[in-house]
Amino acid sequence: MSTLAVTNVFASGTVISSSAVNTNFDDVEAVVNALTSTNFAAGAVNTAAIADLAVTAAKIANNTITATQLAATLTFADADYVDFAAILHNDTALQGLRLPQIGASPTAPTSGEGQIGWNQTDNFPVFYDGTDWIEHAAFKAGTFSRDISTASGTQAITGVGFKPRLVIIMGATAQASEASIGAAQGTFDGCVVNYHSVTANAWAYITLECIRYEESATNEYSGDISTFDTDGFTINWTKTGTPTGTAEHVYIAFT
Repeated sequence: MSTLAVTNVFASGTVISSSAVNTNFDDVEAVVNALTSTNFAAGAVNTAAIADLAVTAAKIANNTITATQLAATLTFADADYVDFAAILHNDTALQGLRLPQIGASPTAPTSGEGQIGWNQTDNFPVFYDGTDWIEHAAFKAGTFSRDISTASGTQAITGVGFKPRLVIIMGATAQASEASIGAAQGTFDGCVVNYHSVTANAWAYITLECIRYEESATNEYSGDISTFDTDGFTINWTKTGTPTGTAEHVYIAFT
């Protein structure tokens, strides 16, 4: 390694005149320009050593910064803006933004809400609401039955594929004038039932239940959704008197 001899020594605060600048200073400039990252100890150049806004786009070669140079967590401030509008998906090139994959059983983050992921099995986006991973605009239609002579108890409806927030249930039995249309969301349950067996040609609105079959004034079978589960929902059935028959239902579950 060659050694650069510095023959001009100036005291601190000295103004250097143009006549004092010679080829020796040109040599210094050449050495400084030749310095690379290998000439500095790891961590020697930090944010305290760089003035704010000193490193501009003009000083960074295009396409040279990768994820390796970035911090693991990037936190943006109010009014910051990330604009992908110039990206046009008109060819096969990989471009834009790809969401994290959540897997079959996503784990809840340690804190926060608003995170976005992609269900790569069923192909739809999901959102974390602070408690659960929620499917965006997901819905599922299905069927189930219930023997209304069965004693009061619960019935788990599974196979929905997600935790619903709203369920609409339509049902009927083979008995004359036994039909129900209802819905449940959160702590709300309500339904409209055929009330002909009690009052001729009448329908009734019932609260606190999303299913009800009115066989007579003393024989009825009703249900409300007690819990919304990770793969469906659970109905709490109540039997009054001695109703008989099998009720068939169609449901539509929504996130």
